[in-house]
Amino acid sequence: MRSRKYRAWDKVRQQYVPQGEFVFRDYGETSFEMIPNCQEYVYVNYKQEDFIIEEYIGRKDKIGQEIFEGDIDRDGGEVMWNQDTCQFVINYEGIEMQEIKDPEDWCEIIGNINYKN
Repeated sequence: MRSRKYRAWDKVRQQYVPQGEFVFRDYGETSFEMIPNCQEYVYVNYKQEDFIIEEYIGRKDKIGQEIFEGDIDRDGGEVMWNQDTCQFVINYEGIEMQEIKDPEDWCEIIGNINYKN
């Protein structure tokens, strides 16, 4: 079983929360709790809805970069969870969803969906 790893996008500050400022308590397959671990977030109107939580898919791209939900590949596809097939896929808007199989051979992450806006 792969380890579960997350990162958090701060919608208010428009940046990723530095590692270690939140602790993610994993309660099983689909449940976790995000707990502030830094004074900046504990004491400044912390609201869970101000953050986008992205899960590490357990794979790396061809340059060794970890792949998370919301990442964008060189061809413009977005990494997302497909509920119908219960797997992470790359969604090429309006075209198709591609299974993320052997991403270290072909996939190159160039950014994240949060930077598009």
